[in-house]
Amino acid sequence: MKKITQTILATLFGTLLVACNNGGNSTPSSATTPTTSDIRLSDINLATQILPLKTLDAYPMNANLKSSPNAATFISSESLELTYETLFCQLKTDESNPSKSVLISNPQCQADIAWIKSQAGTANFDLNSKPILNNQLGITGVTFESITYTTALPSGANVTVSGGLVLPQLTDPTKIKGVVTYFHGTTFNKSLAGSNYESDGEVKAVTAVFASQGYIVVLPDYVGQGVDWQNVHPYVLYPKISVQAALDMLEAVKPIIQSTYATTAPIKLFSAGYSEGGAYSLWFNSMIQNSPSILDPFYKLTHSVGMEGAYSVSNVTNGYLFNDVVKDDANTYNIQDQGLTNLVKPLLTADALLSYATYSLNSNYAQVFNMSFFNMTCGNDCNVNSQNLNIQTAFALPDTMIASQLLNSAVNQSANGKTYPSLDTLIVSPINSIDSLVDSALISSGNPSLMSVMQAADVNLTGMANNSVSIISLNQDSVVVRNNYDWLLQAYPNQIKTSILIPESSIKVLSPFDSTYHSVDHLNGLTYEYLYAVNIFNSY
Repeated sequence: MKKITQTILATLFGTLLVACNNGGNSTPSSATTPTTSDIRLSDINLATQILPLKTLDAYPMNANLKSSPNAATFISSESLELTYETLFCQLKTDESNPSKSVLISNPQCQADIAWIKSQAGTANFDLNSKPILNNQLGITGVTFESITYTTALPSGANVTVSGGLVLPQLTDPTKIKGVVTYFHGTTFNKSLAGSNYESDGEVKAVTAVFASQGYIVVLPDYVGQGVDWQNVHPYVLYPKISVQAALDMLEAVKPIIQSTYATTAPIKLFSAGYSEGGAYSLWFNSMIQNSPSILDPFYKLTHSVGMEGAYSVSNVTNGYLFNDVVKDDANTYNIQDQGLTNLVKPLLTADALLSYATYSLNSNYAQVFNMSFFNMTCGNDCNVNSQNLNIQTAFALPDTMIASQLLNSAVNQSANGKTYPSLDTLIVSPINSIDSLVDSALISSGNPSLMSVMQAADVNLTGMANNSVSIISLNQDSVVVRNNYDWLLQAYPNQIKTSILIPESSIKVLSPFDSTYHSVDHLNGLTYEYLYAVNIFNSY
């Protein structure tokens, strides 16, 4: 049986990004390939790109897990500007002169800059004017600190967790705009989360956009991530646990914020999140509005934005996983890349169902998984750190990427009358139901237990004030599909202030593996969607 090695997977992934975009996803006639003077990203660990995109990061992927609070690190506004230009254009800086940006001369980058500048929703953000360095508040830089604090497991037991705190440095501290609690996307390395600035491109992007514009940023790692590598991450099926971790972190950093900005007056509180974190951001607002006492009165809940979030777990996410999702003329799930959808579904399945088995079935994995998939018994290509580990033990490892092993274990798995695609057909196959990866008990009679958990995870905005939240989505997204956005708009039209649907073909990003550009998809969307989110916050 052919398996996906890191090298093969890298090639496959680079190919699928540009080879499977049928319809509505054509490449512009000009500026479709970088010039020879362009400096490309290098030293990419493919597995870090699955969710969220780690090729955003122009720095080596050497995660440094922190087990205790760290001294604050200063990051200059010049560094933030250069970092964000790198993220925006998907290119590197001039290694012979790291302070010099070579990005602006790239034709495709200029086309993306021009389109973003044309959008009122981004406040006509113009990267050419260096708006992060030349910010209106005179912010000279930020301090980033990784901290630890205590929150509760689903069982109620206390556990030490971690997160990152970003503090803008400005001459007049009264100009600080508020606090943004940011909920990050899915990661398959427990160390690559909010507390890890140097190794996480998502954290760098959040810091560059939000903190440079005057917002304190609070980045919880969640239960089961960061320093808490022993526990299973509750994932999207148990969103309230991640919200509680954020609330506990806000309590923990309150003295630091009060001391830094010499204030005890209530401060505006916002939330934002991408992908997995998109739903958590809206749950955050809902839980606080329905139980105001859970929020420290130092913080004044103001507005929340969800980006590419899985708002409908029982309907949209359930259907996306258990149905064959096809990029055809109908394109029921609004995906733009068949291969990307086929690649991520086993990874999402492993994460979600491990969480379900742990917290709802007392770790009875045999009632949930096809045990051949769960045990990852496909030889060396499924080994983690030269060991044959099952999904549960593999997920528990700190500072270890397991995406390629999960994919290797899923390829050609058969169960319940279905077979997951072979390597030869992985990027084009219309057969991608996860039935082949689960136990028959999970799909028999609709599994009322799982459905009950999924329904409880659906974002619930009942009882909230009008215009409490906003949502942003790509028109086509291959991982967390746009149908979530449509469902939420239909279910709660009054509670949503701003809804932004971005035509994916308007932004082109460079593949890290070849010389072509492709329409922005889930893995890259966060870099640009943050600009819409910060503009919404600025309206307050």
